[in-house]
Amino acid sequence: FYGCSGLTSVDIPNSVTSIGGYAFSGCSGLTSISVSSDNPVYDSRDNSNAIIETASNQLIVGCQYTVIPSSVTSIGYGAFRDCSGLTSVTIPNSVTSIREDAFSGCSGLTSVIIPYSVTNIEGPVFARCKLLSEVICCATSLPSTNAQFTFNGSDVEYATLIVPDEAYNAYFTTAPWSNFGTILKLSEASTAKPYIVTAKSYTREYGDENPAFEYTSGMVLDGTPQIFCAATESSAPGIYPITISQGTVTNTGLVFVDGMLTITKAPLTITAQSYTINQGDDLPTFEVEYTGLKNGETADVLNPVITCTATDSNTPGVYPITVTVTTDNYEVTYEAGALTIAPTSVDITITAAGMATYCSPYDLDFSGVKNLKAYIIAGYDKFNTQVYAMRVYDVPAGTGLYLVGKQGTYNVKIGSSNSYYVNMLVGTTESVWIDPTDGDNTNLILAGSSPENASFRPLSAGRNFGANKAYLQIPTNIFSSSAGAVGIIFDDEADSIEGITQNIKNDNADWFTLDGRKLSDVPTAKGVYVVKGRKVVIK
Repeated sequence: FYGCSGLTSVDIPNSVTSIGGYAFSGCSGLTSISVSSDNPVYDSRDNSNAIIETASNQLIVGCQYTVIPSSVTSIGYGAFRDCSGLTSVTIPNSVTSIREDAFSGCSGLTSVIIPYSVTNIEGPVFARCKLLSEVICCATSLPSTNAQFTFNGSDVEYATLIVPDEAYNAYFTTAPWSNFGTILKLSEASTAKPYIVTAKSYTREYGDENPAFEYTSGMVLDGTPQIFCAATESSAPGIYPITISQGTVTNTGLVFVDGMLTITKAPLTITAQSYTINQGDDLPTFEVEYTGLKNGETADVLNPVITCTATDSNTPGVYPITVTVTTDNYEVTYEAGALTIAPTSVDITITAAGMATYCSPYDLDFSGVKNLKAYIIAGYDKFNTQVYAMRVYDVPAGTGLYLVGKQGTYNVKIGSSNSYYVNMLVGTTESVWIDPTDGDNTNLILAGSSPENASFRPLSAGRNFGANKAYLQIPTNIFSSSAGAVGIIFDDEADSIEGITQNIKNDNADWFTLDGRKLSDVPTAKGVYVVKGRKVVIK
């Protein structure tokens, strides 16, 4: 029917399923088309699904207005081209794309409302719309356009563009929108153009109640507009139209602008529990905590899958416990757990030096170990530049230790410690970087070739420090940096004079009192002394 200017009405039977491109283009005398309720879909071009109908199934072209129902997703190629009688168009929130030439040549068109849902305006959609005076574009993200052709020949330099407040700068600086003579924010429009009644837009999380929907208007309305949003508490995240219409308002000449409700994903934290078992025990039943479920939902809606890389407890180690879920409604934060399979014992190797530092991720029991002694550092004597090593047997996991023993490998049982120590040794169960100082402390590492000449020396520079070791920390404000090395005094089981060999008494070893005072010779007075790191009782 292209160019049939004398055509005034058409009846379309219910057998018709498609109307091609330009089907009614140029039909300037066409006033109405009767649409059968059995034919709700008419293709303008390339199956674009341009449905043009009123609530009473009347498609009106060439008269004062057109109503496009909310089932439309795309307005087709040339759908209303050269419909000179068309004066105002409100495009529904369901439309995402407007095809080329859809309204070009609509010389009587004065106002258009483009909803927030439109993402693509293809080619010269509004070309040669000479009387176009007002465009309300509700999209917060600018639709893609061909800047040169969208409003070609429509004299928009004399027209007004009204846009969302938050997108004002983007429209103001981007063609073709920047070509409009006046650009207003929606919040300003009610003052500048009081006949515009705008539904406010809102954002809420999934599972929350809808806010109380309100509107803005530049005039006092007689009656109340009808505001509707189909979203409920259980509606999935997305954008939902807040439609506004006449309702009981008796004022005439109003333009109603829809808002939008943005439903975001609700935050959900999923925490996998952690467990510690002994080697050979049955694997536990892994459990998960969920924080943030909405609408009375349970974990069943998430289809959780809990996995652990340990399939049995035969191999000691630490195994991550992870959870994955399937959901479109939640923004999930995962907190992984861990399964620790503790061995029944650990092997500790002492080299020819006869000493080492050590730290275990497990509680240890040294009570049955021969020829190997474990110490913590319990104090520091600034005057004598010495630390006090106290022997321990029941050792909590993560405790930094100083070990003394004969060369060899020792099997130490895993225990269940009930002890707590104030310890100046910092244990490392993983490789770490340490600097010469750490906050208010100075860091020192073990040095020396044997327990007799062992000391802790301050670091001169940062370094990588290996796993299962320990380093010493001394408060910087009391550390005697000028002394360099820090000696070790042992608080061990006292030995009687009978246990001291003649060589110790006669080899010029240094003897100390318990308060760290060095003696000039082997003591003859009764008492407790320290020689070569051991307590000696002279009776």
